[in-house]
Amino acid sequence: MRCALALLAAGVAAVLLAAPAPLMLGAARLEAGRKVEALLVEGGRLYAALDDGTLLVLKLPNLEVLSRARLPGRPVALGMLGGGLAAVLEDGRLLLSGGRLVELLEPGEELEAAAVSAGRVVLVARYRYGANVLHRLAVCDAEGRRLLVRDAESGDLLVYVFGMEAVGSLLMLVDIDTTCVVCRLTDTMVEVYNLTSLELLYSRRMGSCVADLNSTALIAVSVRTGEGVLVDLASMREERFRVEGKPVAAHASGYVLARTKEGLALYRVGRGARPVGMFPEGYALGVLGDEVLVLGVEAAYTGSTVLEVENVIPPQKPTLTLEYEGGLIALYGRRLIYSVYTASVIVVLTEPRARLEVHPLGVSATADDAGRAALRLPPGRYRVTACREGCENATVEVEAKAGELVEVEIPLKPLTPNVAATNATAEAMNVSKAYVQHVEERQLSADAMEEPRETSSTAEKDLRGEAEKAAEGSASLSDAEDALSPHNTLTGLAVRDALRTLEKLASPDSIAGLAVLLAVVLLYASRE
Repeated sequence: MRCALALLAAGVAAVLLAAPAPLMLGAARLEAGRKVEALLVEGGRLYAALDDGTLLVLKLPNLEVLSRARLPGRPVALGMLGGGLAAVLEDGRLLLSGGRLVELLEPGEELEAAAVSAGRVVLVARYRYGANVLHRLAVCDAEGRRLLVRDAESGDLLVYVFGMEAVGSLLMLVDIDTTCVVCRLTDTMVEVYNLTSLELLYSRRMGSCVADLNSTALIAVSVRTGEGVLVDLASMREERFRVEGKPVAAHASGYVLARTKEGLALYRVGRGARPVGMFPEGYALGVLGDEVLVLGVEAAYTGSTVLEVENVIPPQKPTLTLEYEGGLIALYGRRLIYSVYTASVIVVLTEPRARLEVHPLGVSATADDAGRAALRLPPGRYRVTACREGCENATVEVEAKAGELVEVEIPLKPLTPNVAATNATAEAMNVSKAYVQHVEERQLSADAMEEPRETSSTAEKDLRGEAEKAAEGSASLSDAEDALSPHNTLTGLAVRDALRTLEKLASPDSIAGLAVLLAVVLLYASRE
């Protein structure tokens, strides 16, 4: 059975498997509660900026909330700048890690989109040009100085920007140089800049298209014709291809997802296009190791694995993907963050129906009737504890590596009488102390303590006798109750009730020893 138990506020997905899947995927989820405006993966952490100005810092891959802060405005972009985290705010200000604010917009401009990468801030601003509202591209440094500007009056004409993606020192633009609405289908361009040198590396007129960029390659494919190009940005070598159907998504590693009459087809592209799989649904692509991942509303699919997505209601489509080492982030709609990663599987062999706890994650599972359980977890070191009624707990330490299956045995030993007695003693002593304290208060307040001293002495002698019998192993619960009968002392009544509780907690072999301890408590209370 393949299923994913996703992270509900902050926790980790753990899966009880009948057998390990060919590709071991794990998942964690976080419902942000607010709209997610920007995401950034950096140093094993995910930074998520929400529309109310909240900044969440999440641990990867399990989306554990490490910290949260409040920004002085609604953020629209996050990135690393000057060795620290920077955020572009909706009002056009740049917030630097020291708390300093830098103005980025000029009079008459409104922020449309932004990106922070490679020590640069990239802005797309709206401005009025005659009767039209057009877009202006500006590349700035950390002080807000504009290093590159493109608009309707620049040498490289730019009118509208439809899409923007920054990866390291590369910037991809999907833009157009005309105000003709119909021309968007045929004249839209895909361009790539080097943000460090501000050099235009590549430009091609593709028409309306889907495109993707990574650190070494660009892919773009026309949604009208299915014709596309895969570009090696180091050598600028182009490989052209054509896919059947309407392209839905593309990945710069050389994949295109297209909607055909038969369903969703995944193509491997380069020198031509080769179909490599059909899927029931899908809206985005990602890559984990050597496997391409098709992200849909109901599940994430590979050629060998289906990972169920615990979506929100109503279900949302994946709108953004970010890759990190060993996994990827998918944003579903605007509020649901999903982390899908290459998991490790720890197969535990223990007693049937034993309860398993994984620390420090807090994940739990139950072994099946054969005493077997499999936990799908993020890579790391864990302590796995097995427990079962009537057995001593046992813990082992295990290291889980991505994509590997680790098998561990956790044998459980039956509880010995000494262990049972120790547990029962602690509980019984707590009960008896509470009873004694309560009855003493009643005796003092009611002035009912004028019983003859010989009665007390008789009670002490009886208790000593029963204690001696208990030491010889001959005392029983009924013996103890007789010695602590109500006519001796009110405290005896309390302890009798405590002993009855004790009988439920311990085995018969341990009753005698525990009765001695309770008798000592009674003697002390009666003398007081």
